Amino acid sequence: MQGSSLARTAALGAMLLAGSFSSAHATFIQAPSTITVGQTGDSVFFTFAGFSADDTDQLRLVNGNTSVLIFTNQTTPVGTVFNTGPLAAGQYMLQLWNLSTGQIYSSNRFDNTHDGDFQHLMETTNFANFDLGAAPYVAPLYFGWEDEPGFDTDSDYNDLVFTVFVDPPVAVPEPSSLSLLLATLAGLTFFAWRRRERSGGALRAA
Repeated sequence: MQGSSLARTAALGAMLLAGSFSSAHATFIQAPSTITVGQTGDSVFFTFAGFSADDTDQLRLVNGNTSVLIFTNQTTPVGTVFNTGPLAAGQYMLQLWNLSTGQIYSSNRFDNTHDGDFQHLMETTNFANFDLGAAPYVAPLYFGWEDEPGFDTDSDYNDLVFTVFVDPPVAVPEPSSLSLLLATLAGLTFFAWRRRERSGGALRAA
């Protein structure tokens, strides 16, 4: 699918900028290549959405020589939220560090010269495209990494999946929780109706 140049607000004035890229996997388009923090003091929230990988991978936020660890796929619980805290204004890159192979892949495919400029970070609006089961929470966009070299990859982009938020994500209610909530609301509605009926009966009797 051919992606166009995109700009999306990520967190408190931060913008995600994406370029154009043709993906062999039609369900994905090129993910942001940089995060632009517009004002000093802005923060970005990352949320871990899951993974399916044998290798141990780390998501990192990079600015110059500074690299901040966000998540490790094999040890981070799904739903974990990472708050970068206040950041200096400027351009930030995302990197995937494959600790099992020693390879580092950038969100900017043109930095992946050792891998033929292969695009290792992609995005989708449909979590089901990652084949990881039901979405753990609701999000407008999901981002996924491929941790194998471009010449030897399955292009499933589910080796480390995450999202970026201004605020913590909205959890998807479990079926049992949803049933309990509906039962509670029905009970409250019934008792409110009974109270009105009794009040109306007392008035009629008077």
